[in-house]
Amino acid sequence: MKVADNSVVLAILFCPDVDAGPATGPLVKLRLIERYKRNSRLPDYMRELARVAIKQDCELIEVPEGCDPARVLTAARLEAAREIVLLWPDAIGYGWWPIERRVFASKRPVTPVSVLSGRRRRFAVTWSSLMPFRVRRVVERLWLGEIALGAGLLLAGAFLVTWDTIRGRA
Repeated sequence: MKVADNSVVLAILFCPDVDAGPATGPLVKLRLIERYKRNSRLPDYMRELARVAIKQDCELIEVPEGCDPARVLTAARLEAAREIVLLWPDAIGYGWWPIERRVFASKRPVTPVSVLSGRRRRFAVTWSSLMPFRVRRVVERLWLGEIALGAGLLLAGAFLVTWDTIRGRA
């Protein structure tokens, strides 16, 4: 749906967990737990959220899983946008790196980019303001928080057993 000045508000939707199918390979349980932890919203929910929250005529572009973003998000389409809204189905935009790279490489410098997450949070983003989200995505993907907590508990447990042994409680 185009507006009078021939520019549009683009709402970009990408749901990496929907088309992924069942997790396969040796790390099946970890991938299923990752999906559960992300608590991603469904595409229908995100479409309705965009319709309600943006409150403007907008063009919804859906990027299928496994598709090259350059095929769907053409440079001409991004340059013509008045505003770009990224519809993250989860809180941190898991799997959005190629789309963000494409959007920021092809949009006009004055075109604002914002995020509307599945948690109904909307905020403006720049290429550099996405860095904390990229770090959180890496931490989540590599299970760094869980590994650090496990190592801390292992060390604390060894220390406490040694302490109790020294004090004669073991």
